[in-house]
Amino acid sequence: MKNWRKSDQPLVSICCTTYNHDAFISMALDGFLMQKTDFSFEILIRDDCSTDNTAEIIREYVKKYPHIIKPIYETENQFSKGVKAMPILYRQALGEYIALCEGDDYWTDPLKLKKQYSVFKGSGNISICFHSAEELDCSKGTRKVICKHFSSDKKVLIDDVISGRGGYMPTASIMFKNTYVSEMVETFEGAPIGDYFMQVYMSSLGGVYFLSDSMCVYRRNSIGGWTSRQKEQSARQSYYLEMVSAIDTFAQNFEDVKLKEQLYLVLRFYAQSYIGSSRGYKKIVAFYKLTRALKSLSVLNVL
Repeated sequence: MKNWRKSDQPLVSICCTTYNHDAFISMALDGFLMQKTDFSFEILIRDDCSTDNTAEIIREYVKKYPHIIKPIYETENQFSKGVKAMPILYRQALGEYIALCEGDDYWTDPLKLKKQYSVFKGSGNISICFHSAEELDCSKGTRKVICKHFSSDKKVLIDDVISGRGGYMPTASIMFKNTYVSEMVETFEGAPIGDYFMQVYMSSLGGVYFLSDSMCVYRRNSIGGWTSRQKEQSARQSYYLEMVSAIDTFAQNFEDVKLKEQLYLVLRFYAQSYIGSSRGYKKIVAFYKLTRALKSLSVLNVL
């Protein structure tokens, strides 16, 4: 903090959601606190009524860093009620920029925030920035670099973000402008997960910039993690169907026909994944031809 410029509010808001991550949450918080910056940042962390020691660990960190860490302790689990985690933090973020990391992931580079902020200040109209990551498969104990799309830093196209179906940007690598956040949240409030819709929405507001450095670790198959839950067939099927509906609704926020067509190609992927047969797929296409979204679009030709 001694190197921070004097400011009434933080420049960056780090948003972290957590639930039953007592084995991981210290690494996440340490990754935030080791950031070397000349600007101020805040850490917004929301515990969704964990049944382990996650909340207690957070409280110990808050005692040490009360001016940086701003916790939210839910007294009832909100996820089970259909309440999305990140939007709650987005609405409370004071920073000009928002950086993301879930409680079971962590940052590895103390200059991560500084590097990403430099992109926003020096690369024109950039609205979202991300970087490659290291994936740690907790079930196998293996590591590999993921999402290293290019060997050097560069601007990328929104087309790649859309076709990436949410996997193009590791969540713990994302930093975006705190612009139109309330409008953004409204566009994917009913989505099963918000990462994909946030990536597309923010990318549509300006440029997308990729940093080739791997500066975070994404835990795959961690206990209670999203990838672990998706191993259950019923969970996968429900997710596919919810994504079909969510993308259909989400596409209405854009006037660009090409962008809508790209979104509906992704919708097609989830429809095929849900149905699993050409006969069933034709049924779901017939249904969506009746929706307001598809009636006037040339996307009907690709469906």
